[in-house]
Amino acid sequence: MKNVCLISYFLFIQVYSFSQWQQLGSSYLTSSITSNHALVEDDEGNLYAAFQPFTDNFLYVKKFDLGNWNQVGSSASTEPVSQADMCIGSDGLPVVVYRNYNDSVVVRKFNGTIWETIGSGPFAKGDYPRIEVNSENTIHVVFNNKAVFPWGTSVYKFEGGAWGPLHAQYIENLQAEFTDLAFDSNDLAVVSFRRASTGRMSVYRSDGNSWQAAGNTQFTPDNVFYGRLILDNNDIPYITFTDPSTNHRGSIMVLNGANWEYFGSPNFTGEWVDYCSTVFDGSNVPHTVYNDGTTRLMRYDGTSWVQVGLSPGNGNDHHLILNQFGNPVVSYTNISQNYNLIVKQFCTAISVDQNVAICNGDVYEIGGQEFSAPGNYQINLIRTSGCDSLVNLTLTLLPVNSSNQEVSICAGEVFQVGATSYSESGVYTNILQSVSGCDSLVTTQLSVIPTITSQQEITICFGESFQVGTTVLSSPGIYSTVIQAASGCDSIVTTNLNILDNILTTQEVDLCSGESIQVGLSVYSAPGTYTDILMAVNGCDSTVITAVNVQTPIVTTISILPSTLIADQAGATYQWIDCSTQNPIQGETNQSFSPLISGDYAVEIIMGFCSTISDCISFDIAEINEFANLYRIYPNPTNGVVMLEGAGYDDFKVVDLTGRVVVVSNFIIDGSHQIIDLSPLDSGRYILELFSNEGQYSREIILKR
Repeated sequence: MKNVCLISYFLFIQVYSFSQWQQLGSSYLTSSITSNHALVEDDEGNLYAAFQPFTDNFLYVKKFDLGNWNQVGSSASTEPVSQADMCIGSDGLPVVVYRNYNDSVVVRKFNGTIWETIGSGPFAKGDYPRIEVNSENTIHVVFNNKAVFPWGTSVYKFEGGAWGPLHAQYIENLQAEFTDLAFDSNDLAVVSFRRASTGRMSVYRSDGNSWQAAGNTQFTPDNVFYGRLILDNNDIPYITFTDPSTNHRGSIMVLNGANWEYFGSPNFTGEWVDYCSTVFDGSNVPHTVYNDGTTRLMRYDGTSWVQVGLSPGNGNDHHLILNQFGNPVVSYTNISQNYNLIVKQFCTAISVDQNVAICNGDVYEIGGQEFSAPGNYQINLIRTSGCDSLVNLTLTLLPVNSSNQEVSICAGEVFQVGATSYSESGVYTNILQSVSGCDSLVTTQLSVIPTITSQQEITICFGESFQVGTTVLSSPGIYSTVIQAASGCDSIVTTNLNILDNILTTQEVDLCSGESIQVGLSVYSAPGTYTDILMAVNGCDSTVITAVNVQTPIVTTISILPSTLIADQAGATYQWIDCSTQNPIQGETNQSFSPLISGDYAVEIIMGFCSTISDCISFDIAEINEFANLYRIYPNPTNGVVMLEGAGYDDFKVVDLTGRVVVVSNFIIDGSHQIIDLSPLDSGRYILELFSNEGQYSREIILKR
């Protein structure tokens, strides 16, 4: 009796996961140019493909069963077709619709043995037929109805043994193209179509009694093509189409409330495409497939479309579904293979490397196959998802022979071989039995590693710590610590720990307004006392305390009088400057300055340890001469009394150079003179401001005792 080894003496398994496209079936579904194909899956996960080969232009259906595509009955049509579609009824049987060469719309169903025509034959004339079955297994067809010109979009259902319109005969009585049909979770029909006169798409919903526009109608750009309808898991409709104005790039629009808007970026495909086949997975994530020079499977990641895996090939006329395991399945006509129809599944394939050792005479079983001879084998397994798994088996037979091992242990430990324990260095021989039942002679060369001792001297900064093994040291001293060495054995480490003191530095800094000082990475411009921790040359912390003094900002504005310039900043040191030469004016170091000639002047103001220069001020001496021609003010300088002769003024006031009013009074009239008494004031420079109906005038007065 043979011994089937399910668990061998030695089993090494390495699993590789990778995404790839796997062709369903060993060959193409067709051997000639193919068009008008559709791909669907029934509730049990069986795939059906409908297609029209150019050899006879009849419609055929194949089912994927046991790894092969098998034809369902004879041809699904009784005549050549020009447009076709397919769905699966709730009874699990395929149903097709097609338009024949006479523009007649025909529906046929496979009854398990043969194909039968639904109804008495063609029930309408029209284009672009699409078919769906609701939960009650009632067949519905949407198409461009040519019963009455200018034609229009109609939905017919087969009920009570006859075909009749769902609600009104026409949803819209204008010629339509690219009609499409779906049922929502409430079993209500949703229809999309392209109005031929404008090339724009519209979507209508059934409310159970009539057709209602879903959002704004004709919401796409003009003259779009290949429109397709898809509902997401929340019954929200989406429309895919291509736009010739953007070189036939694909776009998707979604109904957002009452309005249609682009989903993601418009024209998201890279090149010219025919149409995008789009579906939603169980997490409501859209997937789409199209060809823009190569076939691409794309998934929307919430922000943009990203490609899933590599291209399955270069195809045309794509159809995409997600099978019962969530794997994308795409059918397309292969451009490089004379447009033959092919179906591929996107799988997360698994490649398993198994190195198995069994006793001589035993058998290893995997996937229903038995192996007893040494060698390398490849076994293809089919997972429940339908994707292949490849097992690369390397099978080794274990003879009854000896084996050697070199083992190192730490001093004080023991090593066990079978039921025998060893604690000293030496060579030992034991006879063991493996889990598979094979005898094995084991020779063990045992080495005992002694305990290692080492010393180290460490210097750290104040406040730091040093770790030896799991022990943390933070005070100066000599410590002995037991740690585990690289060999895994105990190592005794003696540590002499030294600690360096930190450095404290203080500094006082004077800053002018607007200046700053940098201490390490910190920058200071406001008065105060600041503390910074820097790194000293010994690598330890250095504490720097900085006292910052900031000078009050200097006022740089200048008041302009007819004969005098006055710096608005009081209590400073002054030097007036000729802006034309940038040279200081000799002797002009007062707060006020009376230029003798017209020009541009500035003043340098010094306060404490700061200084600044004002902007240049233009001064026109002609204004003084004009004033002098009107009247006289004398004497100036004066020892107390000032007389005005000439033009009359109503009032006056006297201010000092800080702007403080020191005298406010009416004039004393003496004949033709107006007299101002300044005798109460101290010696110095003052500003006399005169007022009349004609205006105001100012003049500097020098009072000397």
